[in-house]
Amino acid sequence: MFNQIKSDLYKLQHSLVLKLFLIIIMLLFGTYIAMSFSYEGFAMGYSIEKVKGYDLVHGFMTFAFDNAAVPTYMEVIYSSVSMTFFMWMLLLVVTIMTFSKEFTTGSIKLAYAKGNSKIKLLWSKLIIVCGVFFSVYLPFNILAYIYTSLKYGTGMSSGGFADVILSSVLMFLPMVIMSYMAMTLFLLFQNAALVISSMVIFMFSYVFIDIGMQISQSNPFIVQLYSVINPMSYIWVACNYWADSALIRNVILYFVLGFIILSGLSWYLLEKREVK
Repeated sequence: MFNQIKSDLYKLQHSLVLKLFLIIIMLLFGTYIAMSFSYEGFAMGYSIEKVKGYDLVHGFMTFAFDNAAVPTYMEVIYSSVSMTFFMWMLLLVVTIMTFSKEFTTGSIKLAYAKGNSKIKLLWSKLIIVCGVFFSVYLPFNILAYIYTSLKYGTGMSSGGFADVILSSVLMFLPMVIMSYMAMTLFLLFQNAALVISSMVIFMFSYVFIDIGMQISQSNPFIVQLYSVINPMSYIWVACNYWADSALIRNVILYFVLGFIILSGLSWYLLEKREVK
């Protein structure tokens, strides 16, 4: 599998997809800086209550400070990881574009012919795409924290860096499962456009589900189940681990169980269905 990972990394490094990915990342950071000059900032989410003097946020808040002259500690942390709102979509597109290319070019059949394990080939691509993404995603959020702290004069601390890193990891793990879901769906439908559009709708729909859950006195089992399996339900609240002691455990459990279930399903599809 190590040789396959090296091969997949080499192909990704020399692909147009990676070049476009890096260009978009730079544009997103430029967008983040530009948004810092807004008086109201950007919010794709809302604060549901205050805990320990800080807003408990569902969603993504970029420079949406109650008082821009004196941002709170958690407002800076929330802002530093807020571009995840755009970056999960970027990861989804890169995943499917990279994975589907193996089928359109027929290179995945060549790998099969060499006797490689089908499921390990899929894991290799998942590891490379998500690994490369995280190697850019984490520094992006750290740089955003540094920029925000310097711009607003809030100061930086080891605790601040630790919170940005932990928030990034807790957002990243559900994104890995999102990518794995997309790859598994591609094995089923063999249509990149269908998979991307379906996953985008699936992820964004949780926003409306969450709003409904907040205002409803009762949540049907099907709604609760939908929330449990949707990666966005974990990304959406990842920064709130400081107020919810169970959140870290839930994210890790979701990642482990999601990986096991998707591995079983993708193995079945690879073994029982002809890859064209």
